[in-house]
Amino acid sequence: MKKGKTIFAVIMAMALAFAVVGCGKKDDNDKKDGNSGASATAFEKMNTTTLDGEKADSKIFAKNKVTVVNIWSLTCPPCIAELPHLSKINDKLKSKGVGVIGIVYETGKDDSNATLDKTKDLLKKVKATHPQLKLSEDMLKSEEFSNIAYFPTTFFVDSKGKVLKQKAGAADEKGWEDEILEVLKDV
Repeated sequence: MKKGKTIFAVIMAMALAFAVVGCGKKDDNDKKDGNSGASATAFEKMNTTTLDGEKADSKIFAKNKVTVVNIWSLTCPPCIAELPHLSKINDKLKSKGVGVIGIVYETGKDDSNATLDKTKDLLKKVKATHPQLKLSEDMLKSEEFSNIAYFPTTFFVDSKGKVLKQKAGAADEKGWEDEILEVLKDV
């Protein structure tokens, strides 16, 4: 019985670690959150599509003071757990000039119907309603995306597509709201 409790405690500790940090993508685990001083060419010159194939480009940022661009993976439990929170934030902060967009990492590697169907089914299951984009080949090759070490990674982007801040790891609704309101102070 004691061994079972120990195993359960270890599993719970690992789940908590994933929830707080996120899912690693590369061996480069020393990357830190921070502000990006570099030009955000991945967003300033963005040209991609929605999951349904509709064109989406950098003009998508013009309607918001700040757009939260959340890069997530189908294999990342913390990414999936925060999707409904991001949808709520998208609805809640729209009047303050904030929008939320998701970009599904796997769609840059595999845009097969199976991956798209799996993504759409998952979004429906977790009741995520904020816009979702495919990861284009140009975005995948960009400095911003090639340097992602954790999922989820989130970029706070201004109306011109310039990165204001980058954050690795997941958050709940309150955590996202606090983070976004802090970014809005500087816009």
